[in-house]
Amino acid sequence: WLVRSLDQLYAQAFLVRDTFIRLVATISRIHKGMLRVRTAPPEAPRFASWDGRDESLAGFELGGLKSIASLKVKLDCCYNGEVWRVLDACRETLYFETVRDMTECLEGITQDPGLEIVRVKSTMDPDHPPDADGGLWAGMRFVSVSVRMVGSEEAIRLCAETHVCELMLVLTDIAKVQTQAMKDAYKDWRRCKRLLLSCTSALKWAAPFAPSLFG
Repeated sequence: WLVRSLDQLYAQAFLVRDTFIRLVATISRIHKGMLRVRTAPPEAPRFASWDGRDESLAGFELGGLKSIASLKVKLDCCYNGEVWRVLDACRETLYFETVRDMTECLEGITQDPGLEIVRVKSTMDPDHPPDADGGLWAGMRFVSVSVRMVGSEEAIRLCAETHVCELMLVLTDIAKVQTQAMKDAYKDWRRCKRLLLSCTSALKWAAPFAPSLFG
């Protein structure tokens, strides 16, 4: 199960992408989830349920694969080059009108025998902000579910059933107020924060060797 290279990780993500999208679309139909409509303008996003037809998936803005450049930055700044720690190379988002619908979807995912839950991360509790991401959380409210499609015949056939995919659960009210400028600003902030964290880590490592400078 241990992924040892970025090439291996990305190859697996590419192989399972279509299967994962189909899975997410199916989950959306069962649990009142919605996908972002592709033709909607960024300043006025619209969301709709999938009608079950494969050809209609082209009408949605699907997440797909994380860029290799983003993966390299994440590996260098956050994971010390440990590729197996990356859980979002293949990712998708479902949107919900209510917290109740989101909760019921999460419960349904955890009870699906064809899925292995690797991690569930929630930032929905305002009194307990997450700190597992090294201080890189900027206030976005969501639930992230990392899964392996261990029961998928297609994933097994492709020898990629152990690949971890990420499904984000987000409220439509939150998604509607996000602008492209906000997303771009967040990316810039996160890039700078990761660099600062890397510098801090390097200074802590070097401190014992230079007591006169860091004492």
